[in-house]
Amino acid sequence: MAAFLPPLVQNKVDLVVTIDNTKTFTSKGKTLVSKGWTELYRRTINDIELPDVKEGDIIVVKDFAVPTKTSQCPKRYTSGTLTEWCENPTKDLDDKSLKSKLKNLKIGTPATLSEAIKTLVFVDKQVALKKEGKNQVLQPTEAGMTIYNNLSAINFSLLEVDTTGSWEIALEEIIEGSRSFEDFEKEIQAFVNAMILEIKNSNMTAVASNFSKEVIGKCTKCGGDIIQTDKSFYCTGYKENNCMSGGFRNVGGHSITKEEFKQLQQGEDLVFDAVFPKERVEAKTKIQTKGSLE
Repeated sequence: MAAFLPPLVQNKVDLVVTIDNTKTFTSKGKTLVSKGWTELYRRTINDIELPDVKEGDIIVVKDFAVPTKTSQCPKRYTSGTLTEWCENPTKDLDDKSLKSKLKNLKIGTPATLSEAIKTLVFVDKQVALKKEGKNQVLQPTEAGMTIYNNLSAINFSLLEVDTTGSWEIALEEIIEGSRSFEDFEKEIQAFVNAMILEIKNSNMTAVASNFSKEVIGKCTKCGGDIIQTDKSFYCTGYKENNCMSGGFRNVGGHSITKEEFKQLQQGEDLVFDAVFPKERVEAKTKIQTKGSLE
């Protein structure tokens, strides 16, 4: 029914007052002329009436106040909202001239971002999950904030959306033929070299290690100690003896235990269920001749 009724009609007035020819204050007023379609919804519409003045009139300021307001910080990201932001990060470009050239700019894919977030939370422990209302938000841990502060202190451009955006433009230019791959490769090499030098010359705060280490036995190849961490197994003889024993613990979604690694050291195969995006299959791993996990 509302679609067939006339529109809401209001008279709106802006009253602009200049004080000492330097400060300008604007007041907005409105008065109802016709309720139109809002009549159907029984809405209350309040008038804001301004004094009846003409251009050039001198008015008296009776009172004024400076309100105190506190701005709210942006809401923390959840895994979902962070993924959504990465699908369209152009709103955070500092160089707005890049925006028209980067309509399809994305950072990662939902699949890779999901794994990256899991790694930050459960493996690297640089981000923690915190309950806020009905949502679980992502909050940087002490280690995560230390890394951020270290990189922010040296104006680390790799953190900026503009850097990713400029690289995307360069890649498009290579495809179009207006830029050579060799020139872009040299630019990236120079960028990385400068970045590494800047990090080396900076005074960064050490990041507390979140990784646990445990000696679980002897290496069957060189006699060194086998160390188990949150991510992997490795031999302490890797420097002196170039020992390759060990490997990453996560294989197909299965985290190899120290008992299972010892089983592998004895020459036995390890059979387990590997979890992939669309299926769960039986998988097998073993230790190669050099001692590394296959």
